[in-house]
Amino acid sequence: MGCWLMQLLIFYFRLTLLGSACRAVFVQSTSNDGCGPSSYSLATGANVTLRSPGYPASYPDNLWCETTITAPAGSVLRFRYQWFELERLTSIFGRCHDQLKLKETVNGVEYVTPHAVSCGVLATPMEITSRTNQVSVTFTSDDSRRYRGYEIIVDVVTPRQLPISSFVSLYPDFAQRYVDTVENWIAAADDDASVDVNVPTTPAPGTSTIRPTTSGSYLRLQLLLHQLPITVSYDTVRYFTSINYPADYPASTTYTREIIGPAGSQLVFDSVNFALEESYGGYTSCRYDILTIDEPHDLLMSYLSFDSSGRYCGTKGPQNLTIPNNRASLFFKSDATGQDRGFNISVRAVGVYQLINVTANATASFTSPNFPQPYPRDTNRTYEFAAPEGHYLVFKVQSFSLEYDSSCQYDSLQFNELDPATKAYTRPLGKPFCGFKGPSLQSSTNRVAAYFFTDSYQHHAGFNITVTAIPNKPMPIRVPADGGVYITSPNYPDSYPTFVNVTYDIKAPEGYRIRFDVVAFNLEGPFMKGECPHDHVRFFERVNKVVKMLGTKYCSLEGPDELLSETNHVRMVFQSDFSVNHSGFNISAYPVKIEPVARPPVSCAGFALKLCQVPLLLFLVLEALLFSKSILP
Repeated sequence: MGCWLMQLLIFYFRLTLLGSACRAVFVQSTSNDGCGPSSYSLATGANVTLRSPGYPASYPDNLWCETTITAPAGSVLRFRYQWFELERLTSIFGRCHDQLKLKETVNGVEYVTPHAVSCGVLATPMEITSRTNQVSVTFTSDDSRRYRGYEIIVDVVTPRQLPISSFVSLYPDFAQRYVDTVENWIAAADDDASVDVNVPTTPAPGTSTIRPTTSGSYLRLQLLLHQLPITVSYDTVRYFTSINYPADYPASTTYTREIIGPAGSQLVFDSVNFALEESYGGYTSCRYDILTIDEPHDLLMSYLSFDSSGRYCGTKGPQNLTIPNNRASLFFKSDATGQDRGFNISVRAVGVYQLINVTANATASFTSPNFPQPYPRDTNRTYEFAAPEGHYLVFKVQSFSLEYDSSCQYDSLQFNELDPATKAYTRPLGKPFCGFKGPSLQSSTNRVAAYFFTDSYQHHAGFNITVTAIPNKPMPIRVPADGGVYITSPNYPDSYPTFVNVTYDIKAPEGYRIRFDVVAFNLEGPFMKGECPHDHVRFFERVNKVVKMLGTKYCSLEGPDELLSETNHVRMVFQSDFSVNHSGFNISAYPVKIEPVARPPVSCAGFALKLCQVPLLLFLVLEALLFSKSILP
């Protein structure tokens, strides 16, 4: 039986691999007919709608559609998914049969746009934002199943405008669906439920907006209204109440409700008025009527937990309760006895933003939320680092653990530095980081922003990273006359950062030269033997007012060996690019004394004797003339 089952599994794997290969052949052989324009150039404030061929009908088989969308420099592209329905990925190999890929190029390397959805079905609309001003969009389908496809609105925004969307602007048909739903409930209501149902979403604090009633149809209508999402913007405070507030809420009622703030925000809850049935006894607190507010994924655990945090009853409502992302869910349950007036709770959205000032030659640190405990899901957090003018920033990892993906499209930490031309954080500093390899970076400016994104699935311990402000001037190194010094790369013996540009100003005392020797040397080398186009070390000195390079450009495993300067002052320059990092270098610098040149003594023998006597003869003649003048009348 076991052998038969094993043979069946092997046959299935072979068949799956063969099918995947066939799909690849079909896709590669197709054209882009019906795909629309191959490129769009959008001005600031403009938008374009991308639709799959045939939408809203099913898209054809064997498609290969490509288009490039470009926005003005200094801006980014926002993709608002209105509808997304493609063939799901395979359960064994995790491959998408039909897929939509969004890619960007950063420093010559192509990456998948963070949080882009490739295949499957989105239950609700969503939005993502690119890192750059140009995105390549590729849609492919195989020869098997067909689905409705996609409709995505793409518009141009600047980084400082984000986030600007609200729930209603994301879902333009939401208001009409809300009205239709309410009208359907009214049509089905009993005669005694003919009351005003135009319920404002933001009632004044402490006022009643719903007339209390016991009508079954009316209560069903109010239950529906109290399950509609609440959207919160940065400049408003919203209020939500229990059913019938301030009259008693109904018995035996259970519902959940979602609160949505702008992307990248946190939600803060405060009780204006709170009165639920009181509960008694230790760990069974709130066992009758209860309100729970938490992150969507942790809502059930908060309700079931014996911990009282996040669980409210009696007169104890939330006070300055902060949910560390832009989505929260509330759960309300009442039993059959002991109703009270209920609750009126305010909610506001605050930016998840942290400014970290790094003083000169000092080191600060920043961590993921809850570190070293797992970070929250669905997080969008910004850290901004500011050093004094004339300094750059060096980032070094102490601990790093995020969800891994080859393109870091799920959980990621990415850095942008300030672009002096646009005055915005639009210059990518390295690629996105995820998994267990964190950043080792050096900026070229004194201001950097870090963006931490997480999705709704796995969450890990997060990160702890230090940042140091370094003066943007040559690093002085003095070589004493009675000994040597050792010059190392940043972070040595750990990997040096990307985008390093460091100058070491090396001086020995007057009357000495400097000799450089390798102790350890490991930099990124050329793909083929060449002139070190990636990471390298060079030496320069000024001789007779002319700057010249000392030795050659050093990279790979070949550093300076018995490299001797002509003067006592040398500048050593180390540069690295955005890609591979190695352990770096350790180079010794020792003084070599300049010995005076020995000159042969002057000889007065032979002909040279006559030359040596000439000054003496002239002196005697001059003295005789002066003497004769003094004695003659």
